[in-house]
Amino acid sequence: LHRIIAIGHINEAIDQGNPERTLETLLLATAKLQDVRPANAKHYQDVLHQAKAQKCKVRALNAGTL
Repeated sequence: LHRIIAIGHINEAIDQGNPERTLETLLLATAKLQDVRPANAKHYQDVLHQAKAQKCKVRALNAGTL
């Protein structure tokens, strides 16, 4: 349950487009992620945002809405 909540916080931070906030959520103990490096905050934001956008696009294609 705690990990699911952490994922929700991570997704919200990604949507906000704020690398520092995304980093904070990735560092939550409940996220259970290892080797998260503050120097990579912008990279994490960019990669996760792109992956989320791609996932939404695939879902839309599968649903026939595009």
